[in-house]
Amino acid sequence: MLKPLFYRVDQVMILLNLSRASIFRLLSEGKLIGHNDKPGRTGLRITVKSVDEYVEQFQLSQEHFQDQNISIPSTKRKIISRGID
Repeated sequence: MLKPLFYRVDQVMILLNLSRASIFRLLSEGKLIGHNDKPGRTGLRITVKSVDEYVEQFQLSQEHFQDQNISIPSTKRKIISRGID
């Protein structure tokens, strides 16, 4: 099955778990790339490639998590990750 080239705004909202305003903010910041072949009308589409690239920047490797495992003696809990360095 072929992967689509574009998503509708509502589809990206679901995929990224973001509001419509957040999607349009990401578009205006250039973090997502949109296309509208009918300006002034509905029909804005967001490229699948830009969504994939946006998501990839938040994915961490398994090595990152293994390097960041730290035990805390007082609570005996482990911190999995301290965030993105």
